[in-house]
Amino acid sequence: MIETNEFENSPGKFKEIKGTVASLRLDSVASLGFGISRSKITEFIKSERVSLNQKFTDNISKKVNEGDEISINGKGRVVLEKVGGLTKKGRISIELKKYF
Repeated sequence: MIETNEFENSPGKFKEIKGTVASLRLDSVASLGFGISRSKITEFIKSERVSLNQKFTDNISKKVNEGDEISINGKGRVVLEKVGGLTKKGRISIELKKYF
Protein backbone atom coordinates (compact mmCIF):
# COMPACT_ATOMS: atom_id res chain seq x y z
CA MET A 1 0.00 0.00 0.00
CA ILE A 2 1.30 3.44 -0.92
CA GLU A 3 0.15 6.68 0.69
CA THR A 4 1.12 10.03 -0.78
CA ASN A 5 0.82 13.62 0.42
CA GLU A 6 1.98 16.71 -1.44
CA PHE A 7 3.74 19.54 0.39
CA GLU A 8 5.31 22.84 -0.53
CA ASN A 9 8.70 23.74 0.98
CA SER A 10 11.49 26.18 0.20
CA PRO A 11 13.94 23.87 -1.70
CA GLY A 12 11.19 22.72 -4.07
CA LYS A 13 7.99 20.78 -4.35
CA PHE A 14 7.98 17.23 -3.06
CA LYS A 15 5.63 14.33 -2.49
CA GLU A 16 5.81 12.09 0.57
CA ILE A 17 5.58 8.39 -0.26
CA LYS A 18 4.96 5.67 2.31
CA GLY A 19 5.15 2.02 1.37
CA THR A 20 6.80 -1.32 1.95
CA VAL A 21 9.72 -3.06 0.26
CA ALA A 22 11.10 -6.59 0.53
CA SER A 23 14.63 -5.27 1.12
CA LEU A 24 16.57 -2.01 1.18
CA ARG A 25 18.24 -2.73 -2.17
CA LEU A 26 18.64 0.17 -4.59
CA ASP A 27 16.35 -1.36 -7.22
CA SER A 28 13.57 -2.05 -4.73
CA VAL A 29 13.58 1.38 -3.05
CA ALA A 30 13.90 3.24 -6.38
CA SER A 31 11.01 1.23 -7.83
CA LEU A 32 8.72 2.35 -5.01
CA GLY A 33 9.93 5.95 -5.08
CA PHE A 34 9.61 6.49 -8.83
CA GLY A 35 6.63 4.19 -9.44
CA ILE A 36 8.55 2.23 -12.07
CA SER A 37 8.87 -1.56 -12.31
CA ARG A 38 11.98 -3.16 -10.85
CA SER A 39 12.93 -4.53 -14.27
CA LYS A 40 12.84 -1.02 -15.79
CA ILE A 41 14.78 0.39 -12.80
CA THR A 42 17.35 -2.38 -13.32
CA GLU A 43 17.80 -1.23 -16.95
CA PHE A 44 18.35 2.36 -15.76
CA ILE A 45 20.88 1.24 -13.12
CA LYS A 46 22.85 -0.96 -15.53
CA SER A 47 23.01 1.89 -18.07
CA GLU A 48 24.36 4.16 -15.27
CA ARG A 49 21.41 6.60 -15.34
CA VAL A 50 20.89 6.17 -11.58
CA SER A 51 22.99 7.86 -8.92
CA LEU A 52 23.09 7.15 -5.20
CA ASN A 53 24.29 10.16 -3.19
CA GLN A 54 25.54 11.92 -6.37
CA LYS A 55 27.61 8.90 -7.50
CA PHE A 56 26.52 6.86 -10.51
CA THR A 57 26.33 3.14 -9.86
CA ASP A 58 25.60 -0.03 -11.83
CA ASN A 59 25.13 -2.18 -8.70
CA ILE A 60 21.41 -3.03 -8.44
CA SER A 61 21.79 -4.71 -5.05
CA LYS A 62 23.54 -1.78 -3.33
CA LYS A 63 22.05 -1.16 0.14
CA VAL A 64 20.22 2.14 0.69
CA ASN A 65 20.27 3.80 4.14
CA GLU A 66 18.23 6.55 5.79
CA GLY A 67 19.13 9.95 4.34
CA ASP A 68 20.41 8.52 1.04
CA GLU A 69 19.39 10.28 -2.18
CA ILE A 70 18.53 8.37 -5.35
CA SER A 71 18.42 10.29 -8.65
CA ILE A 72 17.46 9.16 -12.13
CA ASN A 73 18.36 11.38 -15.08
CA GLY A 74 15.13 12.92 -16.36
CA LYS A 75 12.95 11.45 -13.58
CA GLY A 76 13.85 13.49 -10.49
CA ARG A 77 15.16 12.39 -7.12
CA VAL A 78 13.94 10.66 -3.97
CA VAL A 79 15.35 10.70 -0.45
CA LEU A 80 14.89 7.78 1.95
CA GLU A 81 13.58 9.67 4.99
CA LYS A 82 12.72 6.86 7.38
CA VAL A 83 13.06 3.10 7.70
CA GLY A 84 10.31 1.68 9.89
CA GLY A 85 9.68 -1.73 11.32
CA LEU A 86 8.65 -4.98 9.72
CA THR A 87 5.10 -5.74 8.64
CA LYS A 88 3.32 -8.99 9.50
CA LYS A 89 4.48 -10.37 6.15
CA GLY A 90 8.13 -9.47 6.86
CA ARG A 91 8.33 -6.45 4.55
CA ILE A 92 10.10 -3.23 5.57
CA SER A 93 8.08 -0.01 5.98
CA ILE A 94 9.78 3.07 4.51
CA GLU A 95 9.04 6.75 3.94
CA LEU A 96 10.43 8.62 0.93
CA LYS A 97 10.33 12.20 -0.31
CA LYS A 98 10.14 12.59 -4.08
CA TYR A 99 11.30 16.01 -5.31
CA PHE A 100 10.12 17.49 -8.59
